[in-house]
Amino acid sequence: MKIAVVVGASSGIGAEIAKLLQEKRIADICAIKELWLIARRAELLEQKASEMTGPVRTRVFPGDATDGGFLNSVVCGAKKGECEIGWLVISAGTGRYGSFSDSDTDEALRCIDVNCRLLTSAVAAFSPLLSNDARIVIMASGAAFFPQPGFAVYAATKAYALSFARSLGRELGSRGISVTAVCPGPCDTEFIKNASGGKPVPRIKRMFMTTPEKVAKKAVSAAIKRKKVCCPTFGMKMARTGRHIVPDGVAIELFAAGSDEKLP
Repeated sequence: MKIAVVVGASSGIGAEIAKLLQEKRIADICAIKELWLIARRAELLEQKASEMTGPVRTRVFPGDATDGGFLNSVVCGAKKGECEIGWLVISAGTGRYGSFSDSDTDEALRCIDVNCRLLTSAVAAFSPLLSNDARIVIMASGAAFFPQPGFAVYAATKAYALSFARSLGRELGSRGISVTAVCPGPCDTEFIKNASGGKPVPRIKRMFMTTPEKVAKKAVSAAIKRKKVCCPTFGMKMARTGRHIVPDGVAIELFAAGSDEKLP
């Protein structure tokens, strides 16, 4: 039996991707029989699952995916059920706007844990169960394309996610497994509200705002087509092109100027 696993399914883009994978049309295309939702917030995860009305059986696994023991327990359950993973979506993420020198160190390290360590450990944990035609979807970001003053740690972690996804796709390609790195720009989600800490979203981000529904549709479509990179909006397509044209130094100054923080 093929299952789809979504890590970070309680809100935002991850929740929207989970909805799409539960729909009959997508489930039939990808032969998905069961959907497993993983996220830290149990109550919200249960709520999202209850709102899904498609034909795919949905199971929830509330827990902190940065805990390797938790992920291993989920994997052990899958082995007992003799399941194959046809889709693996890693959409958990966190970050905070602001100058690094003024930021909370524990919060910055949490960003690295979620955006890099969780991503890596989740792929490692579930890889043995991937079917030979599986699709992996890794939520990177348009922030992966350039260093970003005022969002330094987050942008660095997403550069890791993009690089990891591209390399992983090459390594797993011989098994027929595709890896799609999704690189959205700012998205009207709970994440961006938390990232701004209650303050207005920086003006350079507001210029490129999109919705989680649009990103999810583009991401699922790109993964079905086995694309290596998905830039869901025109702005992010231009940013991806610009990384090969605009020097880092110029981009850094543009982001510094567009930040609402007072950067030296």
